[in-house]
Amino acid sequence: MTTMNMVQERLSEIVRSRARSEIADRELQRAVHAARAAGATQIEIAKQLAVSQAAISKRLAQAEPLDGDDSPYDIALRYAAGDVPREEMIAKLTAFDYRPATQSPAYDEPFVDVSGSLDELVRALDRGFLSEEDYDEILRGRSAADDSNP
Repeated sequence: MTTMNMVQERLSEIVRSRARSEIADRELQRAVHAARAAGATQIEIAKQLAVSQAAISKRLAQAEPLDGDDSPYDIALRYAAGDVPREEMIAKLTAFDYRPATQSPAYDEPFVDVSGSLDELVRALDRGFLSEEDYDEILRGRSAADDSNP
């Protein structure tokens, strides 16, 4: 293996590891919100995670609950982690029923990704979980599907 190939393989492993880490964090986020919704106290949740109640309070306040279904970002993460083959990822993301993205109400306000929108694909692309080729193929597939459904 050449040095260039070795470097590329190590960089790819970093992306796979980041994706696995984000998957785990998102699964934990879902579990914490579900436990709280089921009636568990923040103290009970904190004990299970060996963290402070304040850490749970912060997690609940900062992160919106994720539903149980995979979002476009989740699908891209699972692909980047090596859990989903490319063909399956492309098919799922092409067929996904995306929510409309919202525009920032004012020029100087921060733009927030809309969960389940095409914004999530852009975020996955920006973070290296999708390639430009993946992204383009998904958009071409969506455009072709739109053209065939007047």
